[in-house]
Amino acid sequence: MRIDSAGRVTMPYQPAFQAYGTTGSTTYSAGAAFVLQAEAFDIGGNYNTTNGRFTAPISGVYTFQYGTYAYTATRQFSIKVNGSDYHPSDTMGLFTLPADHLGGNSITLSLSSSDYVQFGFRAGHTGDIYMSHTFFSGFLVG
Repeated sequence: MRIDSAGRVTMPYQPAFQAYGTTGSTTYSAGAAFVLQAEAFDIGGNYNTTNGRFTAPISGVYTFQYGTYAYTATRQFSIKVNGSDYHPSDTMGLFTLPADHLGGNSITLSLSSSDYVQFGFRAGHTGDIYMSHTFFSGFLVG
């Protein structure tokens, strides 16, 4: 933690990442997690560009933002924790897009060390997304 002369507090090693896609239309199978190939930043190296997973380095509260552009008919998208859709209520962690629309969501989760989080299609939903308009980001709140 750093405190400058004006009293501003920064935490330069606080886990945080921002990943995004770099290709065009991509088809994913039902319930699949998206794999975003590029990172704007990844403090701590906790996002994996080969499997699309952010792995919590420590237990704590994390906030995630995610979104995409859907080409195909109405589909639901989900945040996934340890490989399963996370939606303890009818809408928490989910969002729905009709064809040819851009949308997203955010969520705050309490994670244990080594839990992993992904973003993708909700179980039973499949289709095409435009990867260059897809993002996934998050950070440790505390």
